Amino acid sequence: MSRRLKDGIIPAFCKYCEETEIPSLYALWCGLIGVSACLGRRCSTDFGYITIYPNLFVVLVAESGTCRKSAGIVEINRILRETKPVPNLLSQKMTPEALIDAMAGNKLDDDKVILTAEGTAIADELTTLIDRNSVKSGLTNLMTNLYDCGDFSYRTRGRGVEQVRNPCLSILGGTTIYWIKEAISASAITGGFTARIVFVYREGRDRDVDWPDLSAENLERRENIIHDLGVISRTMRGPFGIEPEAKELFKYEYKRFNKESELLSNPHTSGYAAKRHVTLLKTALCISASRSDEKLIDVGDIEVSIKALKAVEIDLPRVMRSITTTEIGDLCEFVINVVRQKKVITRSDLLKATRHKLTAAR
Repeated sequence: MSRRLKDGIIPAFCKYCEETEIPSLYALWCGLIGVSACLGRRCSTDFGYITIYPNLFVVLVAESGTCRKSAGIVEINRILRETKPVPNLLSQKMTPEALIDAMAGNKLDDDKVILTAEGTAIADELTTLIDRNSVKSGLTNLMTNLYDCGDFSYRTRGRGVEQVRNPCLSILGGTTIYWIKEAISASAITGGFTARIVFVYREGRDRDVDWPDLSAENLERRENIIHDLGVISRTMRGPFGIEPEAKELFKYEYKRFNKESELLSNPHTSGYAAKRHVTLLKTALCISASRSDEKLIDVGDIEVSIKALKAVEIDLPRVMRSITTTEIGDLCEFVINVVRQKKVITRSDLLKATRHKLTAAR
């Protein structure tokens, strides 16, 4: 069965979202998750001594109601649920043991070996999936293992030690800059969980759409996205190669980033920075699969991946700072955001806008 979309699934999803208030950057990363969910662990690319899979952890961050982050998440979730076959989609808070069971489809052989644990967790509110207790329960550590896609042993309460083989987890969630600490605690930074997350922050909408009509062209585009996602889910298997020119660009970008980026010296972003090259390859793999059946990462795939990561890295320090700030720091951030949105505001109006959070004396 052949594909319908000439330019690829991800560009089509971004075009589809242009008639809505979903920011283009959100559309891009939601589209990447859509492709990732349909590829699962069936595709990969070799990176020296390790194998890279196309799974991603993506969290959309914005003020409540300002950027339509939920709209993008809900739309890609709906599209995936209409794809045939439907990927293994997870959308509720789970214990570590329940997560393994849901990803494995309760398939456990006689030797307590789970042969495949694969799935994509999607929630427009990240706290639906994880919260501050997730570190204590071991859920974030488990998710870290599932992201890395390496076999591991896991001790359950009722069944003892189980061997988990061929794991692969993707995550798409949404949160506000204030609620992010309810979902991800500061200790998750040192544990490596946040190092694997692409935080996509937007301060405002790209455009206002007073009445988002679903045009006949976009309706057809949506049907073609669903069709092509089904095609790659059913037919795409095996390793992806990389063109020599694409490999050279990747190597150049790796050296440039390590030499120039301030993210490496920031203790809150250094974990992400250290794994950025892996995220870059995962993203490029998804972009390649989105546009072609060739299973070959080219220069264009690497270029788009670099641009996508650079776009989210601008605000990454701010997002990570919000996870680690104290209560006073949160209040300061809140006041700064009010001033930023208003651009010009008197002291009395600022007090009115913030009176539910703090007093004039404070």
